[in-house]
Amino acid sequence: MKFTLILAALSATFGAIQAADICRPTGSDCFGAASCCLGIQEGRCCNLGTATTRIRMVVPANSRSQGWTGSGCTGSAATNQNQNARTVCFTYSSSRLSGKWLTGLSSRVRRDPTPEAEACAEPNAVLQVRDGVTTRIDLRDGMTVEDALEKRDGVAVEAVPYVGEYEVVNED
Repeated sequence: MKFTLILAALSATFGAIQAADICRPTGSDCFGAASCCLGIQEGRCCNLGTATTRIRMVVPANSRSQGWTGSGCTGSAATNQNQNARTVCFTYSSSRLSGKWLTGLSSRVRRDPTPEAEACAEPNAVLQVRDGVTTRIDLRDGMTVEDALEKRDGVAVEAVPYVGEYEVVNED
């Protein structure tokens, strides 16, 4: 009995600390620079800022990713199942303005009854590829993606290494 309680507590703890990265590529290359909601919790929406047909996500195993046509995770959604933890580039046939991830492999789309109840996350970092190395630039104090990339070029903000491997999934 005691072992079961400890196992349940550990399971709940590990489940609570899972997070994902949801990114909007800033150019035509899904694997180049991207504006991201890094470390976003399950069920929290990430507004991508600009309409895009590509969303790059780093997701945990046994999860599903969603790309939404409207901001605030509204409109229609395309849901993708992720049996394994992975970094993937989803290419959609129509524009997407937001995304989120959920645990479980269900194809069910979860529509929160009151999207206003919790504000959607805005990008908190920019990932930039330079000379084959991906670096992370944290967005702070209202800094835009363009500001971050410009300040990075002038070495006014710190960039730290970011590692990820990608696979491409086309969604039509």
